[in-house]
Amino acid sequence: MLEDYAVEKRVAPSAALEEAIAAMLVESVDAGEVERLGEIGGLGARLVSQRAIEDEVTAFLGRARYERTGEARGSRRGNRRRRVQTAEGELEVQVPQIRGRLGGS
Repeated sequence: MLEDYAVEKRVAPSAALEEAIAAMLVESVDAGEVERLGEIGGLGARLVSQRAIEDEVTAFLGRARYERTGEARGSRRGNRRRRVQTAEGELEVQVPQIRGRLGGS
């Protein structure tokens, strides 16, 4: 008998944040729901930070996620959670782990 196993999809952290924001926006947000608007704002701030981190790693490696090139300069190997302090409070972001890029060569 085959069993079902939970397999996590390989999705960029920024894409997961976009999905969370879209799900929140689908639900109606009343003017009185300041807390809900704050949650959406917090997710938006995380999305901007996450995108910046992912773009920096893409530029550093010289290729996008899952892109194959002959000039590969290292690879992504998962993510590590980090907390970043901002003027609006603490945000959690996923920092990509990079392998095979020692010595800047």
